[in-house]
Amino acid sequence: MPPCSIPAPAFSLSSLTAKQESHTFRTDNAARVRTDRNQPPVRRRYLTLALVTIVLGLAIHRQGQALPMRVRDVLGDALWAMMIVWWTGVIAPSVQLRTRALGALALCVAVETSQRYHTPTLDLVRATVPGHLVLGSGFDPRDFVSYAAGVIVAAFLTQRLSWLNPARRGSSTNLSGREAASEKHQDRKPANRNDG
Repeated sequence: MPPCSIPAPAFSLSSLTAKQESHTFRTDNAARVRTDRNQPPVRRRYLTLALVTIVLGLAIHRQGQALPMRVRDVLGDALWAMMIVWWTGVIAPSVQLRTRALGALALCVAVETSQRYHTPTLDLVRATVPGHLVLGSGFDPRDFVSYAAGVIVAAFLTQRLSWLNPARRGSSTNLSGREAASEKHQDRKPANRNDG
């Protein structure tokens, strides 16, 4: 009588691993697509924050007589730095937050440093209301502290608010997808048989 042959299992650990990696790859791609689709709404939200910050800055500049002059200057500089952070989000929402924050701070420092230089053309531009609001008028090294505070606050808000941080939503989606794939892989593992 010929020996009875047991058919090999239709699955193996390598095939399960390949299926898991394929599922994870599809989940990552789907998360990236969702993140790319979310960029236009995120840009609009950053734009809204930039405009609201401009309104607040103008209100403090024009109607903040009840505040001490130094407080008005500090708030105005901090709000100006926050506005720059929001604009970087409008321009490049997919860039890493740290890069955008450092870029915004570098721009603030550059504008403040430029106030040490005076030419007839620059002074003429600074004499206008838009020029004064954008370029400032007098160099003050203490303004660097206000700029840094404004950038830190804006970066903190961006990091904490998920509707401003699509990468954070994408990472949580990727994590849940990997967890689901891992659970699915565990369910498909063959049960150990104890041969007596």
